[in-house]
Amino acid sequence: ESAYLQGVKNGYPVLKEIFSSVTGMLENAPEGELESYLETVRTSWSRIEIQSRALVSGINALSELLQQDENNAIQRRDTAIFTILGLFALFLAGIYLFSYRRMLRAINNLHTGTEVVGAGNLDYRIPVTTKDEVGDLSRAFNRMTANLQDVTASKAQLEQEMAERKVAEEALRESEEKFSRIFHQLPDAVTIVDVAT
Repeated sequence: ESAYLQGVKNGYPVLKEIFSSVTGMLENAPEGELESYLETVRTSWSRIEIQSRALVSGINALSELLQQDENNAIQRRDTAIFTILGLFALFLAGIYLFSYRRMLRAINNLHTGTEVVGAGNLDYRIPVTTKDEVGDLSRAFNRMTANLQDVTASKAQLEQEMAERKVAEEALRESEEKFSRIFHQLPDAVTIVDVAT
């Protein structure tokens, strides 16, 4: 590229010098000797033509090189854009998969916990690993399980008290029946005397 550009830069002064030389020769030629200068003008004109073609060729080559450089720059730019877009897409996909797996794990823990608690194990607590909505739901589920455990313990205690009361009532009923039988078996002659009178 620089060689072509240097050729164009060097060729222009040469062309200008040849043209100035021919112009100066024609202007300074005596009127009767103009014919003799025509051969020199033709030679100079040929030199101008050769130099012009060399300049045009150098300019065309330089233009092609500049076009190639522009195409290469566009290709590098497009490659860089696609690379950046690809890396960004991979980054987004990685974040999505990471979040999806985390969310899926938390939902799976919640599902497992509901099955275990539904089977009657109120001591089970769901592990809370996130601070998002699923984590809030897991904490609420754990609080609900603890409340159910308290209610179940209270119910069990109440059932135990009711069972003890039934036993006591049964013992009292049996005692009443026993005393009632004893009382009915006593002879009729028993008199109750009030000693205070």
